[in-house]
Amino acid sequence: MIREIVLNEISDILDSLLMLNVLQLSQRPANPEKLWRGKITATFIHSDSIGAVQVDSLETGYEGCNDLVYLYQIRAIESNA
Repeated sequence: MIREIVLNEISDILDSLLMLNVLQLSQRPANPEKLWRGKITATFIHSDSIGAVQVDSLETGYEGCNDLVYLYQIRAIESNA
């Protein structure tokens, strides 16, 4: 019960933060090291931990696109304040 409350609070904190991530290799990025900037819009809890986040792209030309980003893809998180 306590773990569920903590995960929900973490989820609330993460939502609306800005982040930088790399694409999965299965997405065949032209530049695998390119950092993509986006805004976290949802978190997905799997097996009592946060496994992935949904991100809306802030990249020019990719506005309105969203993607599921796994934690291993995230390189930085920043507040949008």
